[in-house]
Amino acid sequence: MSFFNPDTGTSIIVSSLTDALRGRSINDRLAYLKQTNLNPQTRETPIRLGNSMALTVRNEQPDLQMEATYVVTESAHFQIGVSSFHWTIEQLTDYPAYRHLLESFTVSK
Repeated sequence: MSFFNPDTGTSIIVSSLTDALRGRSINDRLAYLKQTNLNPQTRETPIRLGNSMALTVRNEQPDLQMEATYVVTESAHFQIGVSSFHWTIEQLTDYPAYRHLLESFTVSK
């Protein structure tokens, strides 16, 4: 699922990811997922979303910022991300909506 704001160029995306490391530890799986974005990483923050371990990673280029939160459960991977051209992510009018989506994200069994 994706949301795009043409006024700011902001994209918010929620996607299910292929579990390439099924059977490995959650930390191994999060370490793998954070490396799937080849842009320079500037920050990472381990968090919990409900009962799931997650990792928020910020990647940047000169005119592009991306923030992805990777959520890992026993049986699935998800990415919740936001990106912006020409604006820092925190300046976006859509950033509070992204944070709300992130904080309310749950995985049903």
